[in-house]
Amino acid sequence: MASRLGRNYRYSLGEDIRLVTKRALLSVTLAGKGEDRELNVRKARLAMMDVELSLRLLSDLKVLPDKRYVYFLEMAEDIIRQLSNWERSLSKNKEGAGVPSPP
Repeated sequence: MASRLGRNYRYSLGEDIRLVTKRALLSVTLAGKGEDRELNVRKARLAMMDVELSLRLLSDLKVLPDKRYVYFLEMAEDIIRQLSNWERSLSKNKEGAGVPSPP
């Protein structure tokens, strides 16, 4: 995506999106390996929300065409939705871990 942005935005917002997306991917990878899952899933979700805001800014500045904005926004929303579900599942498992199940 960053290669198609204008030079002024490629090295600012485009690079920010790239770095934040990489951070989100790292958090998902660490959560998948079981390292502080709830915290890493939350970090990934917040990073993707940051990407979503950057995409909105690019769209508002008329740097990103509407079709590409919608495409990237839908992908980001799908990822955020999945991470939210994963986070909710982890918190349910954490709450239910201390309570014995009924016979």
